[in-house]
Parts: sequence; structure tokens; C-alpha cells
Amino acid sequence: MKVVALNPDTPAQVAKHRTRDDLKCDLLCDPGLTVIRRFGLVDRRVLVHRTVGVFGLPLGVPTGFRKLAVPTTLLIDEKRISEALASVFVDA
Repeated sequence: MKVVALNPDTPAQVAKHRTRDDLKCDLLCDPGLTVIRRFGLVDRRVLVHRTVGVFGLPLGVPTGFRKLAVPTTLLIDEKRISEALASVFVDA
């Protein structure tokens, strides 16, 4: 079995992430969400904002949305996706 992570970030962001978290698995980039979209894993949206100063205080002003990949684990064999596991977040 081989672990491969598919990330929607740019190669530079992925390299930084790999170093920061000391990741040992293969980390592939899909900044255009091309492969992620083919697996049907693009349905979350995140609010994009810009920061402006108001009376000397930073204020986030919404400017729209961008699509975000859904965190998912897929078990894939030579023929097909064997199983899809939803990501579970646990507070340690």
C-alpha cells in the first residue's frame, strides 16, 4: 500500500506544508482542482476577503467565494475506488 496525498495548493505551498509538518508521503499538487473535481470532491466554498483599515484597525471585507476540496480518504486499487472514508476531526 502506498499513501499519496492530493493537495489543492501550489507546488510552493505544498513544499512549505511538507517541511512544516515533516510529511513523508508523496504530496501531489492540484491547484486547478482538476483531479479533485473528477472525484466529485469540490463542493465546499470558503469566503475570500481583503483587509482594509478602519480607524487604524484591520477589518476583513468579503469579496466573494472560492471552491475548496473536501477532506476525504479514498482507498483505490487497480480497478476502482474500493472505499471512501469521510474525514474525522478529533480534538487531542
